[in-house]
Amino acid sequence: MGIKGLNYFLKLHTKDAITETHLSKYKNKKIAIDANLYLYKFLYNGKNHLHGLFFQICKFKKYDIKPIYIFDGIPPDEKKKTLDERYNHKNKIKNKIKNLQNSLCHCDTNVKLDIINKIKNLKSNLIYINKEVIYTTIELFNYMGIHYIFAPCESEHYCVKLIKYNIVDLVLSEDMDTVGCGSLITLREYSNKKDYVMEYDFNKILNILNITNNQFIDLCILFS
Repeated sequence: MGIKGLNYFLKLHTKDAITETHLSKYKNKKIAIDANLYLYKFLYNGKNHLHGLFFQICKFKKYDIKPIYIFDGIPPDEKKKTLDERYNHKNKIKNKIKNLQNSLCHCDTNVKLDIINKIKNLKSNLIYINKEVIYTTIELFNYMGIHYIFAPCESEHYCVKLIKYNIVDLVLSEDMDTVGCGSLITLREYSNKKDYVMEYDFNKILNILNITNNQFIDLCILFS
């Protein structure tokens, strides 16, 4: 879901706890990855999740980083409103596409091309992680010898549990919920095109702000 404004606040007030770091620093480390988030990211950017995942895994192997991908489980009741809003938004997009498609037969060639481009752009916002996406992703993981877990809850929260119990050393996610939930080391701003990430050190954040973990949770609630 994310915590609006938290990242801006932390970059402004705890910049010494957020550092740009080369991936070579994490050699032999285990990293829990928010699988659904990166599936969506790769699907949106290139429409080919396997291509994006393959090169992400190759990058981790290059630096001897051991990835564990965590898939989403059942979302909490608190997220129902957000999910309903997303569902309604996608339905509105579908209706727009339908109306545009119906108008195609009444237009001249130049207008048709414009409408076709609009339909294409709208369809790019209708990305789903369906059974086929999950199945092909698991096949890729099995071929490449990559571990994965289907979480009983949301993937980012499960990632945080893994690092808190010292099962992994790092968490990779663009979702600020990971930091809000107390992930000790969170990596963000990952890209297959570069070898640097932004490292968020949770204990340093608390020390700089001079607050406790519970007070940090209260701060996150204020941003929600």
